[in-house]
Amino acid sequence: MSDEEDCANLIINEQRILEDGVSIKSTNKKCEVNWPVKRKIDKTLYNRRRNARIHRLLLPKSALVVFSELFRGVPIQIEEHKLWHARAYTATIEGRINIDGQMYTGNHISKTEAKQKACEQLFRSMLSKQLVMETEQKKYPVKKEAPNLIEPPQEDFPWPHFASIAMHKLINQWKLQPNSEDISLQDKRSFGIPLKVAAPMKMFPLDPTNYQPVSLLAQLRPDVTFNYTILHPVIHANCVIDGIPFTGLGSSKKCAKKECCIIAIKYFWNFDFHNN
Repeated sequence: MSDEEDCANLIINEQRILEDGVSIKSTNKKCEVNWPVKRKIDKTLYNRRRNARIHRLLLPKSALVVFSELFRGVPIQIEEHKLWHARAYTATIEGRINIDGQMYTGNHISKTEAKQKACEQLFRSMLSKQLVMETEQKKYPVKKEAPNLIEPPQEDFPWPHFASIAMHKLINQWKLQPNSEDISLQDKRSFGIPLKVAAPMKMFPLDPTNYQPVSLLAQLRPDVTFNYTILHPVIHANCVIDGIPFTGLGSSKKCAKKECCIIAIKYFWNFDFHNN
């Protein structure tokens, strides 16, 4: 008898097992199924694999990035306003995203930040409604017709995306930006690590107009750090040199920092970039 005939007979015998309850074994060992042996995974390796899976699901993403992933093709309207010497923008989410007829808007001097605020307002509303719905379901649970059947739970709410937004907000709140020079200097000071600061410029240049105010002050005083305060729609850049505070105003951080450097240079070296 060939192998194919023996396998065919095995299938027929298995049908008889279901009908008569008689156990019949195959005489051909080639038809037997060899299942892989289950091996125990090391706990450390298991934790690393689990962390990698969770990391793929919970990548930090801003509200604007999550909005583009969940609602593709939905535009965000931008409206420009002029306030004194600065410009402000209002972002509005329209279309099929409106929940209960609400409009979601965000205001900022930057277009991107205005869109971020509008998206955050939308996601806050979505999360609030989801939590209210879950609370009502716990108070008034729905009875199942077949309680003996066990099915895996299913949900339409995008929890991984909201977890990504939460991770992004936490990183920004803790100021854990890899390119942040102020935070790195602060961490080095807290741990007592000596800082390598460039030597300052020996003399004030004869022609300061060949330099930008920010780069010139950085060469004259390399250890100066700046702090920013956002007071809509104007940004304040602050620094302290020899115990004297200086403040510059502007529509962006770059403009405010430049104005702060101009004021400091005028105070210490009596040179005004505005008049030259």
